[in-house]
Amino acid sequence: TTATPPTPVPTTAVPVTPEPVTDGAVDLTMKADQGRVVAARRGSVEDGFDKYGNGLDLELTVVGTDCKLSWRTLRLQYAWANRACTANDWVQIVSGSRSVGRYCGLRAPKDLQLSGEQFTVRFHTDASRTSAGFAFDFECSA
Repeated sequence: TTATPPTPVPTTAVPVTPEPVTDGAVDLTMKADQGRVVAARRGSVEDGFDKYGNGLDLELTVVGTDCKLSWRTLRLQYAWANRACTANDWVQIVSGSRSVGRYCGLRAPKDLQLSGEQFTVRFHTDASRTSAGFAFDFECSA
């Protein structure tokens, strides 16, 4: 698994009022929840496909403070020459306006501890091969 160093990213405008916070865990998929802004303290995020397709650019945002992300799986197309995960297929985690990392390949990264009040997940696939996808759980302090 390879991660790019943190870099500033354009801030996506977040609606003033996200969906109401749920008491239970939320299960989010990039496929079904594209574009949503969800307030949640715990839950999971996954690609939502049996085998994801080509040409995807999906994004969702979770509003929650100081979240820990625990990866369950990462199975994305990867080319050795693309160790920075800038081509092919990748998933990126953005905390506030800072990129925490962009991930591709076949080994899930270590758990991530995010500071801030929200995180955004971006999932990109190119026009060639596909794979099984990704999944992680999250838990936020508030």
